[in-house]
Amino acid sequence: MSDADPDRASFIEVLAMREVIDPVTGIRWVVQEVRDVRYDRRAAQSLIFTSEEAMRRVRTYPDDWKTLDVVALLRVSTGT
Repeated sequence: MSDADPDRASFIEVLAMREVIDPVTGIRWVVQEVRDVRYDRRAAQSLIFTSEEAMRRVRTYPDDWKTLDVVALLRVSTGT
């Protein structure tokens, strides 16, 4: 099932989004706060970090993630 699938898209609600560039590697990350009611029975919110090479899902993250500096935000994606 692709991300362009209309059935899948209707079950994923994007609540907020940021694009950041890792200052060390130069990798561009798209960070989305989502609620996924189709594949997550709890319908919990997550942060999804997506780059050309990887995808990371973080279920526990700070409320102020939208205002964190880039380095701090990327640390959230690795749990450090």
